[in-house]
Amino acid sequence: MNDPSSYSAPTFLTLSTDSVARQSLIRLLGEAVAARMAPVPFQGFVSGRALHRLRADVARIRNRLLRRCDVGQAWLVCTLAGVTPAQCPPVCVLRRRFRHRTLFRTAIASVTTALRSLNSRRVFVVAPYTPRLSHLLVHYLEMRGFRVTRCVSLGLGSESSIQRIDSDEIVRLCTESVPPRTEAVFLSCTALDCLGVVEQIERNLGIPVVTSVQAVAWESSWLCGVPLRLRPGELFDMPYPVYPESHLESERVARRVSAALRLSDMNPCNDS
Repeated sequence: MNDPSSYSAPTFLTLSTDSVARQSLIRLLGEAVAARMAPVPFQGFVSGRALHRLRADVARIRNRLLRRCDVGQAWLVCTLAGVTPAQCPPVCVLRRRFRHRTLFRTAIASVTTALRSLNSRRVFVVAPYTPRLSHLLVHYLEMRGFRVTRCVSLGLGSESSIQRIDSDEIVRLCTESVPPRTEAVFLSCTALDCLGVVEQIERNLGIPVVTSVQAVAWESSWLCGVPLRLRPGELFDMPYPVYPESHLESERVARRVSAALRLSDMNPCNDS
């Protein structure tokens, strides 16, 4: 990867229904980032098919961004979009057409970079998605070299239902469900409103907690040099790695995950 200091002016592409991601990024990075957000029109349930239909809207936003001269970084702030690019062409659309001077990242690439920075390989995952999508996420992480000690799938399909999850319920799930020898907790989904309980879960369990939006803010802060307004969690005490997670390699892994799942009849992730 190029010298991070050569990048600036992050732009965040968020789903139009994901108000939690936008509000959380503003809380972490300041009001100035509000002008750097590009909402992608989105309605309905979170699924591979629904994300697939984003292609035209993402391409339109991409073309508008390409006309600007100050786009140094571009994040697609949707965890699942980075996990299954073979089923979600917007990732490929963005990466293929951005100029070489623009650093393109996804939320899941930021998450895996954060977990490696924390030296955490054994991960407990809370995934608010349906069991099928949670299963995709688990396979992606395991193909990136992580060991998912357990995945709790909440079985929700819409952004609005995910946003209504009570933060106390997240704390309870983590406190009661984390297996022994787990090294980190990953709270997946940018629509999951959990920034306020990260430090409480870390105190309860004694291990770091990584969320999708938190990882994006941590990485974009390092790359653009913008000071953080809030630093919830152990992650923000960690330096940016010399060799961060490569998005190109992440995409190759996601393609292999998608291909493997199309060719086999695997059971959904066990959330019992």
